Amino acid sequence: MRVPGLILGLLLPWFASAQQQYYGTPVSSLALSGTESQADLQVLSIRIGDILTPQNVRASIQALYDTGHYSYVDADATANADRTTALTFRVRPVFFFSTFRLEPENLLARSLSSYFRLPFGERVTTSAVERVVEETRDLLMSEGYFQASVTASYEPDEQTHLMFVTLKATPGAKAKVGNVRIQGGEQTFSQKDLSDAFGVKAGDDFSATKLDKGVSDLRAKFTELRFLNTRINTERMYEAATNTVNLNINIQPGQFALVQTRGFDISRKKLTELVPIYEEAAVDPDLVEEGRVHITRYMQQEGYFDAVVSAETIEVDPSLGNAIQVNYTIMPGTKHEFAAGSKPGKENC
Repeated sequence: MRVPGLILGLLLPWFASAQQQYYGTPVSSLALSGTESQADLQVLSIRIGDILTPQNVRASIQALYDTGHYSYVDADATANADRTTALTFRVRPVFFFSTFRLEPENLLARSLSSYFRLPFGERVTTSAVERVVEETRDLLMSEGYFQASVTASYEPDEQTHLMFVTLKATPGAKAKVGNVRIQGGEQTFSQKDLSDAFGVKAGDDFSATKLDKGVSDLRAKFTELRFLNTRINTERMYEAATNTVNLNINIQPGQFALVQTRGFDISRKKLTELVPIYEEAAVDPDLVEEGRVHITRYMQQEGYFDAVVSAETIEVDPSLGNAIQVNYTIMPGTKHEFAAGSKPGKENC
């Protein structure tokens, strides 16, 4: 790190105001202030007995910066009775983040690093700590601690230059779930079925983790019935007066997709693996064709080397509902028996 000469001059105000008092005097002692270790004295351009000049002081400050150990360096001189000068370099060591600990430790189910990125091993800066404090507070709010406050305290290790940070939280009371309103999907499931699948009830402790699981379970319920691209939107409304969170859940079931085979039975589970429209949550000609190719390969694995598979897509009139049907017609042909241990696997297809 290069420090311009002007800045170095500003770091040495005593040279400007009282240079005649120190220039030309021998250096009687050298010390570092602000750090326990004195090891970096060896990098200085000045040695005990040298004559003090602005040039060798600036060079010594630059040498300390160049070690990468310090974020700030300046110099202080003290005149001795024997007309020598005691020179002290005041430094502010660079520290690097070691660990972050949240107190109390039982507020979250997992460690902080599993929720968001922590600056482990990075240079300590105020802005980095402020970001971690803010994200921790947001995380606590998402887990129901809407009244939480977080402050950071530091524990530096002077020997290793590592900084240990403790985040002290005052969480307040955990919010409860207020009203739960689920809209959409009533033509497919009853309100009770939807509520049971969601699993979050009025009076429960509020938690974003539980809310996300409830949304995932709702989506899975529609996926099991072969709905594609089910969308579930959640709206949270916090009531500070009662410390409750009201939930509005809006379900858009998506498109119902029926995939069938004709001419040869393939289990529903296997068909779901072979036809990618479920994984991609969409129906388009490329995905339908990819499914046809996969089914053909599957038939060959089963010994039907002459199998012919064709695909047909039927879109239901929108006035009758958002649905689509894909039929795969299979002409298996003659099944060939394999010799023991010679049945091909997927890698041979």
